[in-house]
Amino acid sequence: MAKKKDMVTVTCYGRTETMERNKAMQFYRDCAQNSEGHERNRYFNVLMDLMDGKKECNDRDGDY
Repeated sequence: MAKKKDMVTVTCYGRTETMERNKAMQFYRDCAQNSEGHERNRYFNVLMDLMDGKKECNDRDGDY
């Protein structure tokens, strides 16, 4: 039996896209590790939403 993909909608820097949760977590973890300051905070906000299991994630402070 095929496992259903866990798809999420991510909005970051005003751009919205649908991704598989595992790929999104890997992507935003890499982005956060390779950035600093406000940019890093944006990526961490998305990553925290993903880790919290949200289906709609964004880069805004305080939305998780």
